[in-house]
Amino acid sequence: MKQHNLQIIKEEFESWRESRPGIKSPTPDYLKSRALSLVGQYKKQDICRALNINHRALKSWEREISKEDNSFVTLPPTESSSVDLSSNASPLSIKIRTPQGFECDLSGTIQPIYLAQLLEALSERGA
Repeated sequence: MKQHNLQIIKEEFESWRESRPGIKSPTPDYLKSRALSLVGQYKKQDICRALNINHRALKSWEREISKEDNSFVTLPPTESSSVDLSSNASPLSIKIRTPQGFECDLSGTIQPIYLAQLLEALSERGA
């Protein structure tokens, strides 16, 4: 499974390189995010070699992300009397990925109201 993730992201980079408007086109945020998701699973030199990027770029992307780490989405409070926690919950597993590179994995049992609030909060942030 681990190798599969690296291969998928490698193919995404290759596909982008084939279709980008020019050789100097900046790497899209979603690809930067995908590359950074591999850090901790693989050695950085292996990531750079597989994705055909240099170590300096990867390090720069890490700094960008840490400066603007806005991955936490605050949901608005709900009135407890309006939410029936015993019904309408169903198990699910979803992954949200925006064009800006924001990713959110959600799994388990969740009330529809909370899912709606999450989607609304993401929408308000332009995600």
